[in-house]
Amino acid sequence: MIANIHPAGPADAHDISVLVGEPLHEIMNAAGVQSFHFNLDAAAS
Repeated sequence: MIANIHPAGPADAHDISVLVGEPLHEIMNAAGVQSFHFNLDAAAS
């Protein structure tokens, strides 16, 4: 398997925000503390 790494661009904003937002939401739920306000729509725009 060959992996290629490319810089993310503005067109990748939604995908990146999902990759960050979902684990962040899971961590905050597991900890029982809402440390951050994460708005997927705002992060993806």
